[in-house]
Amino acid sequence: MERLDGTALRAWAAAATTALAAARARVDAVNVFPVADSDTGTNVYLTVAGGTEALTREEPGSAGPGAPPRGGEGAASGDDGAAPSGDVPDGEAPGGPDRTGAGVEPGADVVARRFAHGALLAARGNSGVIVSQYLAGLARTLPATAGPVDLARALTSAAHAARSAVAEPQEGTVLTLAEVVARSATSAADRGMGLGDVLAAALADGHEALGRISAEHPVLRAAHVVDAGACALLVLLDALGRVVAGEGDGIADLDWLPAAGAHPHGRDATAGPDGEAATHGPGEGGGAYEVMLLVRSSAPADGPAPAPDLAPELSARMQALGDSVAVVGGDGLWHVHVHTDDPGRAVVEAALGARDQVVVRLLVDRAATGLPTGLGVVACTGSVDLAGPLASLGAVTLVRCDGAGVTERHLVRAVTDTGTSHVVVLPGDEATAGLARRCAEALAPAGLTVDVLPALDELRVTVGAIALAGSDPDAGAAARVESCLRSLRGLRTAEVTDPAPASALEAVDALLAGHTGPSGAETLTLLTGCDVTAAARAELEEHVAERHPQLTVLGAGPADGVPSYWMGVE
Repeated sequence: MERLDGTALRAWAAAATTALAAARARVDAVNVFPVADSDTGTNVYLTVAGGTEALTREEPGSAGPGAPPRGGEGAASGDDGAAPSGDVPDGEAPGGPDRTGAGVEPGADVVARRFAHGALLAARGNSGVIVSQYLAGLARTLPATAGPVDLARALTSAAHAARSAVAEPQEGTVLTLAEVVARSATSAADRGMGLGDVLAAALADGHEALGRISAEHPVLRAAHVVDAGACALLVLLDALGRVVAGEGDGIADLDWLPAAGAHPHGRDATAGPDGEAATHGPGEGGGAYEVMLLVRSSAPADGPAPAPDLAPELSARMQALGDSVAVVGGDGLWHVHVHTDDPGRAVVEAALGARDQVVVRLLVDRAATGLPTGLGVVACTGSVDLAGPLASLGAVTLVRCDGAGVTERHLVRAVTDTGTSHVVVLPGDEATAGLARRCAEALAPAGLTVDVLPALDELRVTVGAIALAGSDPDAGAAARVESCLRSLRGLRTAEVTDPAPASALEAVDALLAGHTGPSGAETLTLLTGCDVTAAARAELEEHVAERHPQLTVLGAGPADGVPSYWMGVE
């Protein structure tokens, strides 16, 4: 292949998705930085798969995202063809406007932008956010058909974009590898090599540098592993190399990846600076929670001026709250990622525009926390302050913000993110419950079981999450779901709008009337609103302990969107 076009880019996306699916477990196995949560391979796979899915929704020649009106001129060529004349119009990516007519395959520039946009929306984790920005940077300078010099420029743009997305870039990671690949491609293109040879040289240098650059990072060096994100990027770019070589349908060579995180295969991917085999080591990371969300500018997309760049302010706000900060996107849409101990505050501080697809999850492995495994939980809430408590119970938590409801796409994403084949959804309202039932039907053919429980308000979502977190880990998933259902069906609730503890205590007494004794209520789930002080809640819990010593008080607060006291007992 002498030039990259739109068809080649589509083939790359498909080949990369297949290769990353095969490589995900091996890449996960060497993931120790920034958090040793063994999910980098999975996150990059889901991110790239989202980009590929965006391409499958756009048939060649259709007017999809970024596509121009029908009847436009032919696309501009790159370095080896007639150069486009004039400046790039405002709001259009470098490489020329989209000029795709009906029935005509879009150029590499259009396909690359669609691929990157889909990856941006689907991005998972710090690694996925970085890869989505890498793809956006590549798309930014790619012309409709790309020769070797064009490709080298695009790889350089991609490396710069990935680095700019990260608040505190770390050497010895995927960022360093991206620069190695870009420099090698530029050098090869400058020597007059063809497209395939440029890419082959860049990939060879990238593989050769993997162990060396990883040894520069203290955490990776201590663990004797290579950077998982760098491994994922090489799998992604290897797929492009196969497409250019005419082997896009071939099986990816993954022998250079570790089989189980500790044993190098083929190329010495896991050798540390002393040549020893790799072993797992502790990662570095601050916050206990991962927060990811989309932020959309309030400026009209078709306004006279481009939307303001919110990335610097979003990044600064997230850096004040945690680490592993990455903010990517542009043109009115940004994807925000942070690890923090205050997830609710992070969601609030991101309100520079309309917030969407807000996902909060606990970074620590469920087994390490003592939470039962084997049954995924998705909790939906309209209370920002409940996001952390629900996530701490092991739920992938979706937060409704700015009047926007949870969508079916959000639910599919969250169900996938649980990493289990049996998932419970606590929907939080009837509208979300209906969408969740549709989601369950859609996912059933893929072998996923999704149970939608009658938890239609904040209290019942909390009760359900507590019940599932406290369920017998040795019981089967179906038995645990049934136990949670019994808790929800037997719930007696009360709401108190007076923040004085005395009023709440009267409500507790009324709830427990006739339910004392050995078979009586054992747990009081209590949510408190923002008008209830910590002292007032403590006073109430003290009185409950004196008057009803058999009760264990659980719950959360202060939380936005709930009354002063909202309580439930079985």
